[in-house]
Amino acid sequence: MYQKLIAQMRNTYHDITAKDGEKIKDCVQLLLKDIHMDNRERYPLPVVQLLRQVGFDLFRTEFQNPQQSGLIAVDSALGEQNALFASGRIILVNRNDSTAHQRFTIAHELAHYIFDYDEQNQLIYYKPYLTSETDDDVELRANRFAAELLMPTDDFKRYFYDLKSEQGDAFSLPNTVTELSRIFDAPPTAVQKRLYETGILTQQEADDNA
Repeated sequence: MYQKLIAQMRNTYHDITAKDGEKIKDCVQLLLKDIHMDNRERYPLPVVQLLRQVGFDLFRTEFQNPQQSGLIAVDSALGEQNALFASGRIILVNRNDSTAHQRFTIAHELAHYIFDYDEQNQLIYYKPYLTSETDDDVELRANRFAAELLMPTDDFKRYFYDLKSEQGDAFSLPNTVTELSRIFDAPPTAVQKRLYETGILTQQEADDNA
């Protein structure tokens, strides 16, 4: 069933860029709804469960490059290369990263599978995730998708303003970022970026408070 869903998503959203926030939001909602994970009160999102529903196995490892956070691989020969790989679709994450960062990496690699893998014409697909790749739109789009998946716009804003209201005159942005990071189990840096992606702060305001 997931193959039909992914094909639909690729057909509908194949041309989106990192700046197409609304389309990425729609894409995430379609994914979660069709695989019955659209109960948006379930935070943090069970991203490993989602990954397996889409047809991937997950492994934690150490990479030679310390800047490498993950790798997506689609290759029917994977089982021949390593007996641990029972599937031809795997995602590797850096076991030395925090749990929150690993979760973001999983969501990031899932975006590559949806947007960048051509299932009709590619028998093999490998794509590493390097944290140093910050200017590539393909990587930026994957990051934006991961952020929307883990911290959906509407709920992220609701939680932010609820926390701000609870704190009143004692409101602290750093403390709020920490709490949002805990709620969504997302990296604080991704939460910080989410503040201006969702329009809560301007990018300058977010940078000034980083």
